[in-house]
Amino acid sequence: MPTTPQRKIAYYINRIVKILGEEQQILSQNYWLSEQKKIDIKRGVFRRRSGILIPIDVAEYRVLYEGYHINVLESFILLIKEVMKYRKISITNFSLRSLWEIGFTRIDVYFSKDVDPIKEKRARLLSVLVDYAIKKPLFFKKLFRSEKSILKQEEINIINNYLVLPASVSVKEERFKIIKELRRKVGMAYSEAYQSITPYPFLANLNLNLNLNLNNKIIPSHLSHFLHGDPYLIKGLMETKTTEQEKRVFAIIIRSGLNAVNRIGEFINDSKIMNRITKLNSELSAIWKILLSIKS
Repeated sequence: MPTTPQRKIAYYINRIVKILGEEQQILSQNYWLSEQKKIDIKRGVFRRRSGILIPIDVAEYRVLYEGYHINVLESFILLIKEVMKYRKISITNFSLRSLWEIGFTRIDVYFSKDVDPIKEKRARLLSVLVDYAIKKPLFFKKLFRSEKSILKQEEINIINNYLVLPASVSVKEERFKIIKELRRKVGMAYSEAYQSITPYPFLANLNLNLNLNLNNKIIPSHLSHFLHGDPYLIKGLMETKTTEQEKRVFAIIIRSGLNAVNRIGEFINDSKIMNRITKLNSELSAIWKILLSIKS
C-alpha cells in the first residue's frame, strides 16, 4: 500500500485510469468496428454485423463519426497518463485545459442521459467535420451530405460556402477563415448540449485551494489564459514550487477523471464497474484532504 501522500494520490488516480480503460473496452466491444477480421481489413472491406461487406474507402467516414466518442475517451486516458508522468514539470500546465475540457464538456455531452441525442450528434458531427475538412476533404463531403439533416441552417450555409470554393492556392486563406467560423459553431453546439447537464455535487463543491481557488465554471477560463499567453500567469507557473505544481495537476486529473468515470459508468450501466466507481467516490473526501495537506 502506498505510504507518502503523493503516492496515495497517484494510486487513487491509477484506479481512475484503470476503470476508464475498462469502460473504453466495453464501449469498443459494443461497436461494430471491433468485430472486424484482419483478413477483411487486408482486402479493403469492413463487415457489418449483418454480414454485408462495405469497401473501406466508402465507409471509413462513418467509422470516424460513429466511433468518435470512443476515440475521445482513448485520447483522454493517454493524456492523463502523460500528464501524470510529467506532472512535476511546469510546461505540463498547458495540457490541463484539454484535460478539463474532455473530462467535463466533451464526455458529459457524449455520455449523459440528460442530453438530447440530436444535440449530442450535432456537436459530435461538427467536431468531426472541422477536424477533417482539410485533412480528409472526401470524408468531409460524404459525412456532411449523409448527416446534414441534424445541422442548423446557418451551419449548413457555412459548409456549403466552403464546398463551393475552388481548389486553388489563392483561396487557402478563405478556406481557413470559413473553418474558423465553423469551429465557433462547434463550441456553441457543445454549450447548447451541455445546458441540460446537472453537475455531480460531490465534484462541483470541491475547493481546490491551490492558488486556483475557483469553481467549476471559472477554472476552464483561468486555464485558457495559459494557452493565450498571459505573461504574468506563465511567469508564475514557471516559478511555482514542484509540490504546488504537482498538487495542481493531481487536483485537475482527479476532478476531470472522476467526472468522466461516473458519467461513462452510468451510460454503460455495468454493475461491477459501478460498484468500483461508488468505492472511488466514497474515498474522494479522504484523498482530497491528503492532497490539501501536502506542504510546499
